[in-house]
Amino acid sequence: MDSREIKQMEDMGFNVLDISRSGSINYQTKQDESWKYCNSCQFLKLVPDPDPCDSFGVCDKKALCGKWNDRLIARGLNVFQQARILVPAFCPTRD
Repeated sequence: MDSREIKQMEDMGFNVLDISRSGSINYQTKQDESWKYCNSCQFLKLVPDPDPCDSFGVCDKKALCGKWNDRLIARGLNVFQQARILVPAFCPTRD
């Protein structure tokens, strides 16, 4: 696929993925991936979720969705995991 074809496809609103015969990616449309993570959502709630059996888990938190009556998204999240909480399938703001 040449650059002219790629530009036409992207102008029409399509995401383009061009794969070579060997299987490597020649080109991929840049996408906004902020929707993949709950951290940018106003409904995300992080509340303490300490593990009583783990002295290192006292800083753990659980993620709740305020839009869905505090439905559990994830639990036992350490500091690093809290920064990249993936959006669950039931999320109404996913689309």
